[in-house]
Amino acid sequence: MALAIPFSQAALRRLPRVEQKDIAMHTPIAAVERPFAKYLLAATAGLALSLAAPLCAKAQETIKVGILHSLSGTMAISETTLKDVMLMLIEEQNKKGGLLGKKLEAVVVDP
Repeated sequence: MALAIPFSQAALRRLPRVEQKDIAMHTPIAAVERPFAKYLLAATAGLALSLAAPLCAKAQETIKVGILHSLSGTMAISETTLKDVMLMLIEEQNKKGGLLGKKLEAVVVDP
């Protein structure tokens, strides 16, 4: 069963046509000169690197090892010994020279 369409093909042809305009850019974005943007990008990158350099130097001294065991509450009974074992293992590894030539640093947090 075909659906009844209120407009016939002839009626559709009589409707006013809307011309579509091409809104695409004819010039690729990379070809547009933006000297200020280049200088701004270079300045931002230089600032970021200069601020990150001291952080990288400090990060190379030690390797931080997170110890996330419950030190309070109901789980503290079993997890306090796990924390102590991890601290002992880190201490032994540091006596052997650390890991990859760097000392290990324990960061104990009670979640």
